[in-house]
Formats: sequence, structure tokens, C-alpha cells
Amino acid sequence: MVGECFVHMENDAAEDRLTLRQDVVSGDLAKASDELGSIKTEMSTLKDLLYNKFGNSINLEEGDEEKD
Repeated sequence: MVGECFVHMENDAAEDRLTLRQDVVSGDLAKASDELGSIKTEMSTLKDLLYNKFGNSINLEEGDEEKD
């Protein structure tokens, strides 16, 4: 359930809290971005290995799969 909440606090405290949350979220985003980069690198390496082994008899490209 999504709702609304009102919390009374001073403007400076609210700004400090928002700044802290932005820093945390930015750090989380940077970690996720780094992890995504390493996963893409690993996927590329695995794709190369599989294409070398099976040639064109397999398709590992994104978006080319059939949907039922």
C-alpha cells in the first residue's frame, strides 16, 4: 500500500537528510554501474567461448528470441 506521510522538521535538517540520502543513492548507483560493467565483460567472454565452440548453430544475441 502506498500512502502519504507528513513529518514536521526544520528546513536545514530536511536538507541535510536529503543530501545524505542523495550521497547514499549515488554510491549505490556507482556500485551497481561497476557491477553491471563487470557482468557485461564476463558475458562477452562467455559468448566468445560459446560461439567458438558451437559456431553459428546458437544465437546468444539479446532481442532475437521468439516469444510464445
